[in-house]
Amino acid sequence: MAGVGIVYQDNIGLSRIPRRILISCSKGFRFAVTTVTEGVKRMTRLSSTAVCAFVAGVAMMASAQAQETIKVAADVGYVPHVMATADGGVEGYNVDLANEVARRMGKKFEIIDQEWSGIFAGLNAKRYDTIIAPTTITADRSKNMLFAEGYMDVNYIFIIKKGSAAKTLDDLKGKKIAVNRGNLFDKWLS
Repeated sequence: MAGVGIVYQDNIGLSRIPRRILISCSKGFRFAVTTVTEGVKRMTRLSSTAVCAFVAGVAMMASAQAQETIKVAADVGYVPHVMATADGGVEGYNVDLANEVARRMGKKFEIIDQEWSGIFAGLNAKRYDTIIAPTTITADRSKNMLFAEGYMDVNYIFIIKKGSAAKTLDDLKGKKIAVNRGNLFDKWLS
């Protein structure tokens, strides 16, 4: 399982916030998404705890930057977290989470579609204020970003065609595989 957290730019003074505030909001909240349908139902049921963790971090960030609209980056198309709708909007677990946070804060969120491969560069370039996406906390990422306490666990899996001869990781050596550029699989397999 990989821990997932909410990512913030380190230029907003969040490092001065006691970590116990963030930990107290999210302690004990853990789940794994097994299928899109089952995962969405389960995430909806548990979202109030996730909102607590997210509100703690974003509220402190927003108070440091007294802006009315908080720009949030997400890789739209990452089901079930952020997905495009037929009418041009977005929906998903992280969108619901952001909307609930916005409601509680009395602020507005602007979701900016950013491909995962450039999401951290955009944060560092201050094109948006935060990232609302499953983001694994690593030592390397922690050098340039602050994370709220993790609010869910995710399993990393390979999906192969039914009837494939591949049964182990070794069976995939020399094969073409697809990964999301810039994620931990990309780094692990490169």
